[in-house]
Amino acid sequence: MAEMTEEEFNKRLGMTAEELEALCDAYENDEVEFTERDVVVYGSVLDYLEAQQRAMDVGEKDAERVREIAAERGCSESEIYRLAVHQYLESLKPACA
Repeated sequence: MAEMTEEEFNKRLGMTAEELEALCDAYENDEVEFTERDVVVYGSVLDYLEAQQRAMDVGEKDAERVREIAAERGCSESEIYRLAVHQYLESLKPACA
């Protein structure tokens, strides 16, 4: 299952991150009015992203480094963990001859 970036997710939705955030805020504040054409899908965003949630233990030094990197890059800690796991798994692939 391929990982979807935030940019790809927003493109799939046909909106920017800012537009999505504004829509979420409006929905949470009961400011959204639905028509009969609108479809509301219930469930986890993980289902939509075709992702699975996992838990792992991380040492405090590594967790702090992840927080620093996420802050520097302006992204979520989860994105850093996903990238780290992905890059590690890619490093395990045998080199092509």
